Amino acid sequence: MNRISDCENRIEQRKINPQLKGFTLLEVLIAIAIMAGIVTVIYSTFFTAGNNVQQAEEIRDTTDLVRTLVSKLSNDIANAYVNTGMNAPNAQLTIFLGKKVQPPAGTQKSRFDELYLTTLTNWRRPGSKETDLWEVGYYFKEKLDGPGRIMMRREKRELNKDVPVLEGGVEYELTDRVESLQLRYKSGTTWLDEWNISTTLPKVVEITLLLDDGSVYVTEVQVLNATGA
Repeated sequence: MNRISDCENRIEQRKINPQLKGFTLLEVLIAIAIMAGIVTVIYSTFFTAGNNVQQAEEIRDTTDLVRTLVSKLSNDIANAYVNTGMNAPNAQLTIFLGKKVQPPAGTQKSRFDELYLTTLTNWRRPGSKETDLWEVGYYFKEKLDGPGRIMMRREKRELNKDVPVLEGGVEYELTDRVESLQLRYKSGTTWLDEWNISTTLPKVVEITLLLDDGSVYVTEVQVLNATGA
C-alpha cells in the first residue's frame, strides 16, 4: 500500500510541478515563426548572392566579348595596307573597302556595316609561304534558326592573282550578340560612312558597337600606314 501511495504522490507532484510541463501550442507556433524567419533570411541572402555572381559573370562575359571584337577590328584596321604597285586592272590584291549596310526602311535603325581589307596582321604558319599581309573581312549573315544576324570574319592567308579579292579564304562566326556595327572613315577633316577608294587609306576609323544588352562601345583607330596620317 505504501508503494502505491508513493506512486500516486509522485504522479500528483508531476501534475502540479510547472517545470515538468510540455510546450503549449502558442509556444510551438512562435518557434515555427522564428525558424521560418531565419530560413527566409538565409535563403534571401544566398539568392541575392547568387544573382550578384550571375550578373558579375554576365558583365565579365560581355566585357571579354567586346574586348575581343574591338581588339580584332582595331588591330586589323591599324595595320591596314594598300599598295597600288601590287594591283593591276584585272588582278587587284590589296584593298580597303568599307560598306554601309542598313536593313530595309521601316524595320530597325541598326547598321550592319561591312569591312574588307588587306592588313599586316597575319600570324604566319611555320613552313608556309605566307607573308604578314593577308585579306580579312567582317560582315553579317542572317541566322538560319531564327531572327537576328551573326557577325562573321573571313581570312584569306595567301594573296594571288588566281583568287580575286572578296573571294576565297576561310570564314567563321564571331558572335550573334551584335545588334549594330557602324563604321566611319575620316579623310582630312571629313567623316564618311563608306570608303570606296582603292588607292588610299583613311586616316582614322571610328567603330561604334551595340550589343544585345543595350551597351554601346565607341572607339577610334589610327591607321598607321595612311599617307599623311
